[in-house]
Order: sequence, then C-alpha cells, then structure tokens
Amino acid sequence: MKYVLIINGAVEKYPYSFRGFKEDHPNISVRNDMSALVDYGVFPVVDVLEPDPVNPMTHRVVEVDPVWIAPDWTQTWVEEELSAEEQADRLAKEEMRMVKAAIKANPWIIAFSKMTVAEVEAFISGNVTNLASAKNVIEKLAIICLLLVKGQR
Repeated sequence: MKYVLIINGAVEKYPYSFRGFKEDHPNISVRNDMSALVDYGVFPVVDVLEPDPVNPMTHRVVEVDPVWIAPDWTQTWVEEELSAEEQADRLAKEEMRMVKAAIKANPWIIAFSKMTVAEVEAFISGNVTNLASAKNVIEKLAIICLLLVKGQR
C-alpha cells in the first residue's frame, strides 16, 4: 500500500513512507504502522490499476499525485506524449518485434537458419534454375539480410 502526506488539504509528499515520517518527526515515537499516522496527515492511497495509453507508440501513462475522491485519497494516472526520440525508439522496437514474429512464422527462414554452408550451396544449386527461381531465392535472402542489419541497430 502507498501513503500520502497531506498538509492543509494538499499533497505535500507522495509516495510517503514510515522512514519519511521518522525523518520529518524524529522526536515522535510511534508504532511501525502507517495507519496510526492519520493524525499527522498521513493517509493510505487507494490503488487504481494503471491504464493502457490510447496509443502506446506515441504516449505513456505516468502516475501523478493522488486526488481526494471522498472518502479516500486515490491513485491517479495521466497520459503524456512521448518525445520524438522516444517515439522513434518505440517504432523501431515494434518493427523489430514484428520482424521477429514474421521470422518465427516463416518455415523457409527457420529451415535456412539451420543449414550448414554446404547445405546452402546445395540449396542454391538445386533451386536456382531460371530467373524466376533466382528472384524467389534473392527475395528470401534479402529478408534475411534486412533482419541482420536491423538487428545491428
């Protein structure tokens, strides 16, 4: 459970801990029980499940000071926009996640990744017989090259 220090009806410190109370009131002796500190303005905060951002590629959810929703102080979340750099980073990570998912779903790439050099040479010799088959193999190899390059970023 989280706690908040309230002074004159406003949030002074959040989150607030027993250690914080002892630092603020070194001469007061109390049990190690936050619920006994209401007389000093220390109140429990009702947990609220963190919501998902509307668009996780452009926004994040952050916790802010709790608000009074009678009869409790209640945990509060707000959505804020990510910086351009953070958005670019999330986009790159999402792209890589999608690429990895595509790899796992592609039986040809899975089989290719398990081949030895000799097996790759034999595959090329046996499967590249005309321009159409060469294009097919090049497309697949280009995807593998793209994944390697993206994995280096």
